[in-house]
Amino acid sequence: MFAVIGNILIIGAIVLDATKMRSLREEYIEEVLNSKTKESRKAQKAARAEERAKARQVQDASVEDMLADESLSYWDRLKLSARLSAQAAQESPREK
Repeated sequence: MFAVIGNILIIGAIVLDATKMRSLREEYIEEVLNSKTKESRKAQKAARAEERAKARQVQDASVEDMLADESLSYWDRLKLSARLSAQAAQESPREK
């Protein structure tokens, strides 16, 4: 009796594996093989950081030009400097 039930369970497991589980396993293996690796994600992050650094350099140069502008009064330059410092303080936590 136990041998018959055991054989039925074994045959049922083989049929279940052949019909449903194997396709799920193959999809998972394909997904893992086609997913991005740590190295590619690290390279993408480095490229984005480099782009942000270049943009920041351009922005800093234009800010320096604005602050060096002779037509601005002392108080206007002070206000501009304070506003830019506040913007930089708000942007810093997002980058971490």
